[in-house]
Amino acid sequence: MEETTLIESKKSYAIARIAIIGVIMIVSSILLRFIIPPAWVAWYKEVGKEIESRAILKNLIAPNQGFDFVISGLLYLGVIFTIYGTFQILAYKNVSLTVTNKRVFGTSSWGKRVDLPIDMISAVATAARGGIAVSSASGAIRFAGIKNNKEIHETISKLLMERQSKPAPAPTLAPAPEAAAAPARISAQELKELKELLDSGIITQEEFDAKKKQLLGL
Repeated sequence: MEETTLIESKKSYAIARIAIIGVIMIVSSILLRFIIPPAWVAWYKEVGKEIESRAILKNLIAPNQGFDFVISGLLYLGVIFTIYGTFQILAYKNVSLTVTNKRVFGTSSWGKRVDLPIDMISAVATAARGGIAVSSASGAIRFAGIKNNKEIHETISKLLMERQSKPAPAPTLAPAPEAAAAPARISAQELKELKELLDSGIITQEEFDAKKKQLLGL
């Protein structure tokens, strides 16, 4: 059967959402730092009329009177989200997946090449942020950032169901051993002729018995 492409993956930017949220949290924390009046007053009293760059940087990094704990927590959380989101973007930036009637192949995290025959796939599942996991005997291979991951999941599931519905091939039976040759049947005429040879003394009794057994297949 000729190999036919059934579906190909489409790029999604869902994995970038975490990094975007992190950047928004960082920007929001900085803006809130200068908008909230109590924080502004405390910060102004600490720094004084001479606003130095190092003092501003200090107030943005370390929680103190000029930077309350809620806003600093928002900033730190935003930094964590941004780092994690950037890591995910780098890991899955080249992800791709193609499903044919014979195999599933493409590129997973960090550019790893994947090529799995349909017969080797045991299960398939979707995940958040455009994710999909293809399982085999050697483990699960995960993809992320795929826009049409649900359609790919349905296509692979259909192939797995078709494989299960196919009847198992009939076992090949070994050819039956040939029946043992039936003992040769001798006619009454052959026995009569053999007896005449014995009576006439041409053959001995031992020769007669041996020849009789040979003819009877004994």
